[in-house]
Amino acid sequence: MTNPLAGLSEEDLLREFGPAARTILKRIGSGLEELHEFGLAMERNRRELAHLSARQSPAVPKGLWGAVCEQVHELLCTRSARYRNLRTELSKKAKPLVPTIVGMISAGVGAQSGFAVGAVVPFVALCLLAILRVGKEAWCAYYGRLLEQGHCQAGRDCSGNPTAARSV
Repeated sequence: MTNPLAGLSEEDLLREFGPAARTILKRIGSGLEELHEFGLAMERNRRELAHLSARQSPAVPKGLWGAVCEQVHELLCTRSARYRNLRTELSKKAKPLVPTIVGMISAGVGAQSGFAVGAVVPFVALCLLAILRVGKEAWCAYYGRLLEQGHCQAGRDCSGNPTAARSV
């Protein structure tokens, strides 16, 4: 396999990829050949990991998924005192991130569509809010129904089937 970086100088690489390339070069060596070898090693690792099947991965203990679902439901769908502090903290931490996330998505949409970023911000904000709200409400309705029907209990998964150790 030929080195696709062979025609590039380190200056070209730094100009194209910015400071991150300098950090990578410092960690793996100073030459582009080392960077190419590093990339080849990463690709080999990716291919090897892709061959792992679910049967080779560790088993999830019985009832763990149901317990996680139950706690997520309690966090998102109830006003439980158990998660009051966590909900407060998440709300405080998320508020300053919203403009950043909306801005980043808007910049991408604007760049792809040709519209000014300022013109797409309200649309992106509305879509993001709708996706999050609909997703939360769907989760709460679906999982709440399973809880009411008694499907999510110790020794059963959330489909109502007896649990066996499942692979991740």
